[in-house]
Amino acid sequence: HCSVVKGEKERKSLPATSSATSTSAAALAAAAMAGLSAFITALVINSALAVIFTLLFVYLRRKWPLIYEPRCHINIPKRPDPPGNGAWSWLTKVLHTSDDEFFEYAGMDALTVSLYFRYGLKVFSILLPLGLVLLMPVNATAGGGLDDLDKISLSNVEESSYRMVLHLILSYVFSFVAIYYLNETYRHWIKYRLIYLSQASLHHRTIFVQDVPINARSAVALRRKFGTMYHDVQGAVLGFDTTKLEEVTAERDETLRTLEHTTAVIALNPKKKRPVARVDGFLCFGGHKEDAEQAYTHKLQELNHKVANLKQQASNSNEYYAAGFVTFKSMTSASTAAQIVHTHRPMEFQTRSAPEPRDVYWPNLRLEARSRLIRTILVTCFTLALVAFWAIPVAFVSSLTTLEALSRTDGLSWIADVVSVSPVLQGFLEGFLPTLALIIFFAVLPMICLALAKAEGTPAFSWMDISAFKKLYLFFVFNVFFVSLIAGSIFQSISEISDVSSAITLLGQAIPKTGIFFTNYV
Repeated sequence: HCSVVKGEKERKSLPATSSATSTSAAALAAAAMAGLSAFITALVINSALAVIFTLLFVYLRRKWPLIYEPRCHINIPKRPDPPGNGAWSWLTKVLHTSDDEFFEYAGMDALTVSLYFRYGLKVFSILLPLGLVLLMPVNATAGGGLDDLDKISLSNVEESSYRMVLHLILSYVFSFVAIYYLNETYRHWIKYRLIYLSQASLHHRTIFVQDVPINARSAVALRRKFGTMYHDVQGAVLGFDTTKLEEVTAERDETLRTLEHTTAVIALNPKKKRPVARVDGFLCFGGHKEDAEQAYTHKLQELNHKVANLKQQASNSNEYYAAGFVTFKSMTSASTAAQIVHTHRPMEFQTRSAPEPRDVYWPNLRLEARSRLIRTILVTCFTLALVAFWAIPVAFVSSLTTLEALSRTDGLSWIADVVSVSPVLQGFLEGFLPTLALIIFFAVLPMICLALAKAEGTPAFSWMDISAFKKLYLFFVFNVFFVSLIAGSIFQSISEISDVSSAITLLGQAIPKTGIFFTNYV
């Protein structure tokens, strides 16, 4: 009797099991097809954009050479030869340009970018064949039951398979190749870095000093302070308030540009009526009209006189900022002074290598240690909050990579109708649109991060860039990697999670399936 009952129960459960299996297989097949469609759609769109932009560059480069190759046409001491007027002559010129030429004509920054790209090409040219010849065939023949693009991924390899050994070995090989060429590139870069430093520009022999105490806030006192420790101090200066001077200088420059434009208009049209300008009025009201050239000339003379007076007042002022610059006669003393402590009191005489004069953001020199500390704490808290809240739209965009799973979520079932319209539309929504939306989301981040770096009180534009890059790194690691990874997989597995212990396993199985999103993103 028991065996009969057991047999009946098994027969009753068979249709349900078979139905569940067929449904799961259909879902996997649909997901695989969607992933392949998304990849192909993104590949086609991005390839078309690459061709269009390349052709535009080829056309516009020859039409406006002063914009695309200005160094070859302007009168400068170090002028490179033009690449020629051929469609692809620029590519030949770039490929045959030596590092010495890059350094001489474009500078250290351009050479650094060139070395970075070449490092990436070297690593890519070695890792790509290894992946195509070894990893992909091993994964594709592992028999994990996956199809299309998932078949060549690690997801198709069983946990206990001996094929995992190849992944382990190649992970060390990949790491070795990347580190080897990074060390080679760095050693090559160091050679040109030393040549750049040996040019002994003024800022190479200068240090930036912050938090100067009140009893040392004068050029004489600051030079005396460092002169007792170093024998080759060449000079010292402190910053002072030039807000009013900067405002008048900006007004003077704008008046000069307007005068130059007016003079050019008169010269080009001598027979036409001379332009006039309203003087001593507000907008279109009040005042009287005069000849524009004479009016702007008179205004420029007044502003020049005012700028000269303000410069004299500023140079005679005794109200200095707590920051300044000390210049030495040798780079050795400057390098030493930038790295050691000069007083037993914390938060006084903090030193570092000075930026170029054009790189200094002068308004932030007035900030003292306490103000910078408060600003840094506030900016850090705001950045962390922004990272957290930024995850909300990023998570939603990342979830679009699995429209089938998203359509099964309560309140979002209408997405199923969108998915069923067309495979091409589905591929566009899953392959191109999410990555495009994510790129747009992150396009505004550099501007936000630069504004936060400026608000921190950073006194140099290049240091602001460094601070902004650190914040961007935090954003990308958290939002692009972790949020996209979890959001792209959680919608596939949320219905199968019965308890906390099964969540890690299910997420571990679902995470590799979001690889298409990161492929499309790159």
